[in-house]
Amino acid sequence: MKKDLPECVIFDKDGTLIECASIWIPWAEDIYQYVTEKISQPFFSYSDLSQSFGIRPGNAHLDPRGPLAIGSVLEGEIILSSKLYEAGLSWDQAVLLAAEASSFANEKQNESSALQPIKGVKEFITLLHQKEIPMGVLTADDTVKAEKHLKAVGLDSYFDFIIGSDQVERGKPFPDMAYLVSEKFGFALSNSLIIGDTNADMCLGKNAGMRACIGFIPATEEKKDYLVDADFIMERFDFRLIESFFK
Repeated sequence: MKKDLPECVIFDKDGTLIECASIWIPWAEDIYQYVTEKISQPFFSYSDLSQSFGIRPGNAHLDPRGPLAIGSVLEGEIILSSKLYEAGLSWDQAVLLAAEASSFANEKQNESSALQPIKGVKEFITLLHQKEIPMGVLTADDTVKAEKHLKAVGLDSYFDFIIGSDQVERGKPFPDMAYLVSEKFGFALSNSLIIGDTNADMCLGKNAGMRACIGFIPATEEKKDYLVDADFIMERFDFRLIESFFK
């Protein structure tokens, strides 16, 4: 590999490689379906639950600063448990029901044909692959789920590693996953970069001492000011930007 290229390019998964809404909006809908089938009365509306998850009104987009965009599945379960507790269930009942609902939604998600890759990302990672630049994925999702999602959209074979938050004690924005990459695969983080769509991705990169933290905000996203820790923000994938950090 050329010296003027990164040692490794690390991607976030949801919202960077795969359309976030195609993953998490159906997941939230399945969560609500399961809960309403198991309890005797609807304690709260889907609109109320989706707002707590960070789904914007209209059910088409996720708040890039919200829990489904940044947090882990476990954090989603905690939110649901809190809603159920506030609605009158005991905490132990709420936690059990939330775990069951999450398991149901996860299974539905793994079988879903709705997952869609981000426009232009396959061409971008194909180019990186052709230039023999190692690539990996760090995601707040669980590792096995992430592997299934990436396989479903035909991207899994491009990556040297896929690491979920279930492999570390602390997920994003903490640098634990990046440190694990360095320990297991020997990549120098100071000569690697991360690409992600949330500020938690940028903070992970900064906290790990990575060479560059590149924020991805699609051109369709109206707000552009939430990736406050990004070194650069791009609206489409461009290899020239990668090169610019290593000249």
